[in-house]
Amino acid sequence: MTQPLIEKVQQTYEAWNAGALEDVVAAFDGGLTWVVPGRTDAAGKAETKEQVTTVLRALADSGYQSSPRHYLADEDRVVVLLQATIDGKQHGAVDVWTFEGGKLAKYQHASTDTTLIDRALSGE
Repeated sequence: MTQPLIEKVQQTYEAWNAGALEDVVAAFDGGLTWVVPGRTDAAGKAETKEQVTTVLRALADSGYQSSPRHYLADEDRVVVLLQATIDGKQHGAVDVWTFEGGKLAKYQHASTDTTLIDRALSGE
């Protein structure tokens, strides 16, 4: 089951980098918990599609781009090691995508530079 999960995650990154926000949001089935690092109002847990969409719009407006480097997976989890770029500044990050019954249930992002994420989410 790991390859289909990796493919779903890869397609979501491709949609994100292509600017297809609707396709990214569509990847998030109901019941999702989205965990975002930082100290802004947008940081913390987003648990509805509307909350996730708000966070994604803020990141899209900042020009956030993800360049996945490695995918590691087990039966219900995909871990992605990536290089992220915000306003031309790069930082390392790890995304953890957790699935339940083949549907995305939780997304968690960990960054080596949370100040960049804070600036992106606050619109600075």
